[in-house]
Amino acid sequence: VQDSRSWRLDSLGSRLALAAGIRTHYWSFNEQITWSPRATLSYNPVSEYDAVWRFSVGWYHQPPIYREMRDLQGGVNADIRAQESIHFVLGNDLKLKLWDRPFRLVTEAYYKQLNDLIPYELDNVRIRYSAQNSANGFAAGLDARINGEFVPGIDSWASMSIMTVQEDIRGDQAGYIPRPTDRRVNFGLYFQDYLPSDPSFRMSLSLFYGTGFPFGPPQSARAEQTFRIPAYRRVDIGFLKVFKERGKKAKWSVLNQFETVWVGLEVFNLLEIRNTVSYLWVRDISTARQYAVPNYLTNRLLNLKLAFTL
Repeated sequence: VQDSRSWRLDSLGSRLALAAGIRTHYWSFNEQITWSPRATLSYNPVSEYDAVWRFSVGWYHQPPIYREMRDLQGGVNADIRAQESIHFVLGNDLKLKLWDRPFRLVTEAYYKQLNDLIPYELDNVRIRYSAQNSANGFAAGLDARINGEFVPGIDSWASMSIMTVQEDIRGDQAGYIPRPTDRRVNFGLYFQDYLPSDPSFRMSLSLFYGTGFPFGPPQSARAEQTFRIPAYRRVDIGFLKVFKERGKKAKWSVLNQFETVWVGLEVFNLLEIRNTVSYLWVRDISTARQYAVPNYLTNRLLNLKLAFTL
């Protein structure tokens, strides 16, 4: 159930809007009823920029999936409950002009109180759940993204995220530790350009950077899984030749029966950076010590595309 209201605040046309609602859910497996109220208050002032400020709050529930209900021995916990999250989000959406071209800047700051969490760990690329609502935690961060015509007529974007997500497992005396998804910094950039003399020849460049995820030895306590894999880094480049654009005539008449025709070549991980995805643990029998041997993602990948759209 949801409703919305809006009010005009002044003669210039500034507006205030409120959307609020509630969702309920019943699950016969554990006979749990959840109630999830939420509301968003937005303010749209009249200024030289088209800006919207938003504040959202909500109480959300996520019933467990089947894998979260199974413990490490394969049993199913019939008393498991939905995980809870109380959200507080403040953000703005700003449309502006730079170099006489349109851009959009979206930023958000958030804090989420997490209750009745189901702890889990990563075993190589497999996720192993505890099947118990045995932890509380929080997530907090700041997201920013700008997109627009850095080059006239073509969209590009850049994004930056700073976040942390922590959990406190009840009874382990370890306090707050990072969850397996705790990646503190993420940066992404996607840039497009074309030849001024022939816009049908285009180029795209992507840059990605993310700090490492937590990890630890297998069969160890969650409090010991706080080491960090190396940062993820990747550079991709792509080249595109458009032979037929939508609404335009092609140079060769045989292609005019299609809406679009283009061919592209992409090079993923251009610099052949060896990014770690997981670790293979090797035990030294003589000393009983374990050593982490990294498993790497693909070094470089070529992708050739030929596309026809009717």
